Amino acid sequence: MAGFQNKKNFPGFTLIEVLFYAAIFAVVSILVLDVIFLMAKTTKQLKAGRDINSAAASIIERMTREIKLADGIDVSESSFDASPGKLVLNSIDFKTEESATIAFYLAGTNLMMQKNSLAAETLNSPKVKVNSLVFRKIENSVQSKAVKIELEIKALSKTEKFYNSAILRRSY
Repeated sequence: MAGFQNKKNFPGFTLIEVLFYAAIFAVVSILVLDVIFLMAKTTKQLKAGRDINSAAASIIERMTREIKLADGIDVSESSFDASPGKLVLNSIDFKTEESATIAFYLAGTNLMMQKNSLAAETLNSPKVKVNSLVFRKIENSVQSKAVKIELEIKALSKTEKFYNSAILRRSY
């Protein structure tokens, strides 16, 4: 019986071993894919947060600068304490030194700024949406006037609120 060899000398795997290794490979693959998808989702959320913070900083800085440079508020044209709010400022165009009006308002989910009767410009990037814009008029016994800005910005499924106040420096 020299032609027959012992089965123990054949290299290879049994069917049970192959199934066992395939199951281990499947479990490890699922775990790796789950981690990759979780990292992608986290990256998207971090990017959305960065977009929101960047947009808010830019919008609030621009609005605050215009409010500080204003002479007064056109109360009849403005809308306070409700969303969507509208703020119309009486100011001066520093290029021409003529009186100017500056309006901030929502058009859908875009925050708009309009100087005089010129075309309005969008202050937020297309990556974010402005859900809410509220202006609150602040007056005290001294002659100064101020405006509180409440802004809610959304990107993807992340929403954040921002607040700021600005005193009309030219109003007193």
